Amino acid sequence: MKRVFLAILSSSLFVDVAPRADTLVIRRDPVNYDCSLTIAEPGPFSLYVVHIFNSGSTASHWWIDDSSGIMRTGVTLNAAYLSLGDPYADVQVAYGGCVLGDHVLFRLDYLASVDDVTAPCSQVRIRPAPTSGIPGELAVLDCNLNFESANTAPFAINGPTDPFECECPPLGTEPSTWGKVKSLYR
Repeated sequence: MKRVFLAILSSSLFVDVAPRADTLVIRRDPVNYDCSLTIAEPGPFSLYVVHIFNSGSTASHWWIDDSSGIMRTGVTLNAAYLSLGDPYADVQVAYGGCVLGDHVLFRLDYLASVDDVTAPCSQVRIRPAPTSGIPGELAVLDCNLNFESANTAPFAINGPTDPFECECPPLGTEPSTWGKVKSLYR
């Protein structure tokens, strides 16, 4: 009877679920997965760099590509971690051991102005570091100290009203615009 119970219990604990790859993202809330923000009024706000779907890693290497033009007022590293470099240029973050699950790496503080309220959609993205351990890709160092590629997703400011829609909508063009552009090259 004990063996049957243990077999049933162990099979329910180890359900075969497809693994998700490590992903580094920017979010407006460290525990939710919303990836867009509409600035309704001037003032301070924060965004968070979060490592999600983390299957076990000890470090990451990346930079933040911020085209929003909004004034940055501060960057706060998670107190448990050590960083080397600038998150807006090229940063390496050491987690201090093998870390599993979702966790916040940085808080990014901004101050929105009156002009930012009406600004068009812009993106904030995590990009592969210029000196990445895997050239051209986001790199995380797994618990066996091997480099692995990580995924990312954009964060939209003043973009879609759906907080889970991460991309800025494409800009429309008019036929007359293209005609004028073509005429420059004739």
